[in-house]
Amino acid sequence: MELNLIKSISQNQKLRKQRLYLNIPKLKTLLRTPSVKVGSAISGISVLLIMSPLFLTKNPFDWFDVWQNMGFNLLGAVCTFVAFDIVFSRLKELDEQQGVKLDCFDRFEFINTIMGAKKLNKLSQSSVAPIRIMEVWTEFLRDNVYKERFAQAILQYIETNNTEIEILLLNPENKDLVEARCLELQAVSSEFNNIAERIYINLREIQKIIKKLEDTGKQDKLKVRLYNTSPSLAIYMCDPNLFVTFFRSGMTTMSKQLKLPVDSPVGAFINERFEEIWQDTKTISLENCLYVTVDVIKWGVVHSTYDKVKYILCDQGYYLQNARLFQDIANIADINIKINGKVYKPNDIAMDDLPDIVKKLFRSKYMNNGELFISLELIK
Repeated sequence: MELNLIKSISQNQKLRKQRLYLNIPKLKTLLRTPSVKVGSAISGISVLLIMSPLFLTKNPFDWFDVWQNMGFNLLGAVCTFVAFDIVFSRLKELDEQQGVKLDCFDRFEFINTIMGAKKLNKLSQSSVAPIRIMEVWTEFLRDNVYKERFAQAILQYIETNNTEIEILLLNPENKDLVEARCLELQAVSSEFNNIAERIYINLREIQKIIKKLEDTGKQDKLKVRLYNTSPSLAIYMCDPNLFVTFFRSGMTTMSKQLKLPVDSPVGAFINERFEEIWQDTKTISLENCLYVTVDVIKWGVVHSTYDKVKYILCDQGYYLQNARLFQDIANIADINIKINGKVYKPNDIAMDDLPDIVKKLFRSKYMNNGELFISLELIK
């Protein structure tokens, strides 16, 4: 028993010595930092001011009390400064250990990462898709500088790895959220007054990619949903790294972003947030944003139903585009249209008679459109 106690004491002493030896280099490094050097110099001045009454003759103006007070105040400031510096240094060290750093988002580098990505080990055994994007809209699917190469990267990745890619965009028909984000981004530039159109362009480019994936039967590997919650962050993830921006007024993904490993604790938290929004009951599928189901009501009875009818819902009204639907209801009296439980009176309208903004939105949202449209008037 005594022998075990002696061994235990001996091991504890060795551990203390090892910790001491490990901390000595850290202490030396800390003493060499500019903050400690400046703090030491100011501390010396503070001590001289505090001790000044012991060495100098007191004068009628009582300057010694003033110097003492200054000395104590300086010494307190130095202690606070050094303490905060040590805390921030420790936080920086922890961030570096997790691989977290503030970095500019290089879009070409991200595309190249996707093109060179393989089915990696870290996420291949989990339900997390190795490539995830969450944005209001993404310039990868709008800007001519990036969109062709980005589409090629997605096609190549899915063909090589047979793995899903997940993209979350803001629902362009959620007027309140779109307008709120527009107001925030106007602090950056006045060009951000057409967010809905930018999202529609993203959807059109996604449809082009899906059409190409249909040739190999892998269209289900590109998953796209549209969220209906206030935009709080943007995520660009391609295993093993993840870029994230936390939105505030005027903040965009053109700003610096946090770059961190996917398998870090912060990376896991970001992926959980993505999953929450992806699974949110208010988040809708791509198909539900592209098409509506239309019931044709004749004499109060459903006469026929049309699936996958193209539409635009905007401030100018509700517009449908479907050639067969147009032909079936043209010049027929007592016809109403029912969509999602609401009943509308249809009016035939040609492309040339559409408001300019509606034409623009149809062309932004879909790869091709016909010439015959239907405008809807809500029946109260």
